[in-house]
Amino acid sequence: MAIKEKITFENKNTIIHFRGTGQSDYGLCGADLAGDTIHENGKYDNAEQTTEKVNCEDCIGIVNYCKGIKRAEYK
Repeated sequence: MAIKEKITFENKNTIIHFRGTGQSDYGLCGADLAGDTIHENGKYDNAEQTTEKVNCEDCIGIVNYCKGIKRAEYK
């Protein structure tokens, strides 16, 4: 089962990402999940694991793209 991480921003907008492979601090789409991203207001975004469905359009796009690759196309 995929590991999913949720980031809730100050405006209450919540984005749920697929976590990257291994011990990555990044989402599949490249989003920073470690809370290292600092914003203009000096606040950090911290991710937490969740069982909710992913709603990050970039993560979903990568998954859908990969589903279209045939096994014969890679080693």
